[in-house]
Amino acid sequence: MRALGLSEARPGATLVLLPGMHGTGHLFGPLITALGIRQVTRIVTVSYPFSAGDYDAVEAVIDQAPLIPEGEIVLLAESFAGPLAIRLARRLHTAGRLRGLVFAGSFIRSPLAYLSPRLIPRWTIRPPRWVLKKILLNGCAEQMPLSLLEQVLHLVPPATLLSRLRAVLGCDERASLTALAGVPVLYLHAQQDRLVGAHVIADFATLHPLVVRLAAPHLILLTRPRECAQAIVEMLGSHLSDSIQPR
Repeated sequence: MRALGLSEARPGATLVLLPGMHGTGHLFGPLITALGIRQVTRIVTVSYPFSAGDYDAVEAVIDQAPLIPEGEIVLLAESFAGPLAIRLARRLHTAGRLRGLVFAGSFIRSPLAYLSPRLIPRWTIRPPRWVLKKILLNGCAEQMPLSLLEQVLHLVPPATLLSRLRAVLGCDERASLTALAGVPVLYLHAQQDRLVGAHVIADFATLHPLVVRLAAPHLILLTRPRECAQAIVEMLGSHLSDSIQPR
């Protein structure tokens, strides 16, 4: 799909970024920069309060604020946000406002089916540096992603992370997909992901997603921002604001 230029685009949609389990917009910085280079300027980043420990609580906060702007919307869900995006998408689609969905290393039911929420400990600790580097970044040698990730996770109470992990293990939004038939969907698959395996893509089959595979760890938007931005613009460019211009 070709991105529309300034002279031919109709007033378009806002790209709404839904963050992962950390619930902040800080890890979207490299992606937002890459999208800005491609003239995508209508971007809203949603953050979740630390008190919102599951999908119901996060959804309630988004509704009450409200955090989703008026007009047409493209939702981008990073990791944890997949089930949340499906919930929001149903209502936006019913209202005729949904123009597309992007999932980045994400899922709509637990990607760790072998792990029960009951096995998650009640005590709280911060994951050590080597765990973050090995699991979330797959040993990425670049210092910037790891340093940024550490800074973000130090902002979030460990109890909040554990509560959201339990929510992930109990989620399943597959039944909602039939209501989203015909919506353009892009799935950004990190081929080196150690948390969310390729098997989760099958859950999106009824939406007929365009799957873009990149050699990247779980945090694909952080480590491959330019490639992700290009895929987003190419797939959903005609729905993303009158400021998109082909490059």
